[in-house]
Amino acid sequence: MEQLRRQATAHPGDCGQTKLDSGVIVDKDSVPVEAIGAIVELRAWIAVLISLSSSPLLKSLRAVRADLAAIIRRIKATGTPRLSQESLERIDAAVEGLEAELTAQTPNMRVSELPTSAFAEVAYAVCLRAERRLAELNQLNNIADAMLSTEGGKEAAGAIALAYLNRLSDLLRLLEASCGSLSVPSTAIATIGENG
Repeated sequence: MEQLRRQATAHPGDCGQTKLDSGVIVDKDSVPVEAIGAIVELRAWIAVLISLSSSPLLKSLRAVRADLAAIIRRIKATGTPRLSQESLERIDAAVEGLEAELTAQTPNMRVSELPTSAFAEVAYAVCLRAERRLAELNQLNNIADAMLSTEGGKEAAGAIALAYLNRLSDLLRLLEASCGSLSVPSTAIATIGENG
C-alpha cells in the first residue's frame, strides 16, 4: 500500500515535464508536446463527429483517426514509420469527391445549424491549429538538421503529415457543409474509408 501511495504522489509529470517514447524528456509546453496535444484534440473532435451520426460519411472518418494516431506516434518516437503517401491520396480523393458532389447539389449551400455541422466546424478549427503546431515542429527539426548536417534524420512528422493536415482541414470544411445536406455523398464515403 505504501508503494502505491508513493507512486500516486511522485510522478515525473508533476514538474511540468514529460517523456516521449524516444526517451527524450521535454517540457509539457514544448513544441512537440503542443503538436501532439493539438492532434489528440483533433482526434477527439472527430470521434465526436463519428458518434453523433449514423451517416456512412462520418463513420468513414475512423480511417482519419488512425492516420492521426500514426502522426502522433511519429512525433513521440522518430524511428516509427511516417504517414504513407496512400493516406494523403485518400484524403485528396475524398476532398475532390465531396467538393464535386456538394457543388452539384447546391452551389451556394448554407451551413447547417445541426450539431454535426457545428462539431465539424470545431474540428476544422482544431485541425488548423494542429497544422500550425506541426509546421512549427517541422521548422525546428529542419533547423536542427542543418546544424547537425544530417539529412532528414530528425524529421519528426514530415512533409506528408503536414500536407495531410492541410487537406484534412479542407475535408472538414466540406463536411461542415455536407452535414446539412439531405443526401449523403457517395464518392467521398468510398475514398475516406479505404484502408489501402
